[in-house]
Amino acid sequence: MATQTGPRKIITKKSDDTLIDIKKVENSAEVFFEKYKNLLTYGVIALAVIFGGYYLYKNMYLLPKQKEAVQAMFKAEQMLERDSFAQALNGGGYNGFLDIIKKYGSTPAGNLAKYYAGVCYINLGKFDDAISQLESYAAEGQITPTMKYGLLGDAYSEKKDFVKALKNYKDASTSGGVETTKAMYLKRFALLSEIQHDPAAALEAYKTIRDKYPNTNDAQNIEKYIARAEATKK
Repeated sequence: MATQTGPRKIITKKSDDTLIDIKKVENSAEVFFEKYKNLLTYGVIALAVIFGGYYLYKNMYLLPKQKEAVQAMFKAEQMLERDSFAQALNGGGYNGFLDIIKKYGSTPAGNLAKYYAGVCYINLGKFDDAISQLESYAAEGQITPTMKYGLLGDAYSEKKDFVKALKNYKDASTSGGVETTKAMYLKRFALLSEIQHDPAAALEAYKTIRDKYPNTNDAQNIEKYIARAEATKK
């Protein structure tokens, strides 16, 4: 096979079929690099600093803080398990959830403390505070997204803000992956929809529970709820 010698050529799609010497393109690239090499070098250094800084932040600061926060929150979690909501929230010779949020808010434990604080506030009847904490909580995983929106639905329902309550119950029923909690909040959505004179929405929710979550507690006797919503709808 013949070997091509001399400058390589590429054909452009210009109307005059001009041939462009690729060497000129290569020379232009060299000129560009020489002109902007300092800027390019600084850009590479900046990226190295950013990623290196994040690595140091994560391993030298965030991980030790997370471990410290988990240990500090242990007593407050015990109080929560005992339904001692005020003590769990405010502490007393130990860190309460509000202390954990203040001291370790950037850690996963500090984030979880916002959820726990929301639970405490709901049980103490302080629904605005509960909403504030729950809305700032970054939920993830299979169950906490469902619980976050479900508790927000409860809080807004207590405040008689039924539009937001319905929205959050609906979000709870479509978030996460645990059937029992999704069915529970979908049923709350349905019951509240009936109260708000929307039997069609309630009927759809009841049928979803029957068809998608037949093995959950909330699916038990669901046919009577379906019959009631159908009768009201007519």
